[in-house]
Amino acid sequence: MAANTIRRDYDGLVAALSGRHPNIDPFLLIKSAMLSRKYPEEKEQRFWIEVYLKEGVDADKKRDEIYTEIGIFGTGLGHNHFQVTLQASLDTILTLADDKDVAKIEGEVFPFS
Repeated sequence: MAANTIRRDYDGLVAALSGRHPNIDPFLLIKSAMLSRKYPEEKEQRFWIEVYLKEGVDADKKRDEIYTEIGIFGTGLGHNHFQVTLQASLDTILTLADDKDVAKIEGEVFPFS
């Protein structure tokens, strides 16, 4: 069936993205990429993300560092975990994920249209 082929292709894409970006939810990456194709005129999207820090990281200090980088304070949710809502490009999310102290980023993305 064609649907099974599509599911296998999709599973392959999820696996490939998980391998390349292990600390970012692959579904967030896929949806952001899909929205950038659907709305090519929009250079930024609305992200609602949750950032999980590695154990032992000073969460307050890291939130301050991220504020310096993106200009928005995250809302602390406790246990090295905070939430950020921002208007940004996928490159900004990838840059946040490159931080050695970030264990995981997950969340949702929306178009402006």
